[in-house]
Amino acid sequence: IDIRSKGTPAENVNASRTIVARYARPTVAQFSYVLNSTVWAGADRVISGPYHSNGGIRMDGTANAPVTSSLASWLCTSSFGCSPNQTKNGVWGAGPNQSLWEYPVPQVDFAGMAADFTNLKTTATASGIYLPRYSSGNSNQSNYWRGYHLIFNGNGTVTVRRVGSTFSTTVGAYLNPADTVDRTYLANETFYATYTIPANCGLIFVEDNVWVEGTVDRKVTIVAANVTTTGVAPNAMLPNNLVYQATDGSDGLTLIAENNILITPNSANVMTLNGVFIAQGGAFGRNLYGCTSGFEPKSSLTILGTTVSNLRTGTQWMGACATRYISSGNAGYQVRIDAFDRKLSTDPPPFTPNTSTDYQFVDWRQE
Repeated sequence: IDIRSKGTPAENVNASRTIVARYARPTVAQFSYVLNSTVWAGADRVISGPYHSNGGIRMDGTANAPVTSSLASWLCTSSFGCSPNQTKNGVWGAGPNQSLWEYPVPQVDFAGMAADFTNLKTTATASGIYLPRYSSGNSNQSNYWRGYHLIFNGNGTVTVRRVGSTFSTTVGAYLNPADTVDRTYLANETFYATYTIPANCGLIFVEDNVWVEGTVDRKVTIVAANVTTTGVAPNAMLPNNLVYQATDGSDGLTLIAENNILITPNSANVMTLNGVFIAQGGAFGRNLYGCTSGFEPKSSLTILGTTVSNLRTGTQWMGACATRYISSGNAGYQVRIDAFDRKLSTDPPPFTPNTSTDYQFVDWRQE
């Protein structure tokens, strides 16, 4: 709800002022990160925009906005640099600006995001774009890793290719511990259709795995979820750059996956991702691939927007490769830049999940 209020003093009718304010339910786009598990932000991280976890936070990086945890305290283990195990405050670490740290605060409801999938499918079928399931089975066999490849063309259209097969890639460590195979690398695909994105409903519901790249030139939300087949939770993959045609707030993307959002092994060496990325039931990031595979290391990753992940995120694996393979010893992206999208935070794409049912002022300015 946009509210415009004009005030004019009685003693000077020529001195009026107008305030414009936006009254809305807050969404995850108001954060740089929203996590549903305990996390460690390393000393090399520079984070702009609010950072929240429903679990504990070890913050050794530099955060320039509120850092909030839903826990009053948590048990720090060796996985988070504590040996022996130690009980720590909801947010702790060596990072600066500790006056911005706050705990405990209310949780963000990850389960509630999945509750909307059925309604989103209905809406996309009626007014947006709906792509039915093409893969088959409910295991990690090859046919389970079929789906659709979406390429945004920057002209109001999206080209859709149907993925017939994928390569099985050797993995050194999985971001999501439940995973046992990585078939995110495309092997074979065929042209399916080119769609004009409806101007009045920028919603694409894919009831299957989806690979996404290209240039987005309007507000679009993509949902990769299955509400028909029990035990099937699709993934979203990022094989290449995914950017806005304009960064003035007129373009925006929200990508929601029922399971993981994974950057593929053959991803761009210098990669840019614009959008709100939501791994509702899994993890956001990139698996560790063999140090001699040719997939490691990558150079730089820049994310403009918001990362939402049920599990710990990761796009770099510290010390995972011996120095004779990679000079730094680190696999994944050697340089990572997170930039909060302030414009999208107050005007996100349609159906971006809310963090509260209560309305509040999310923006105001004087005209």
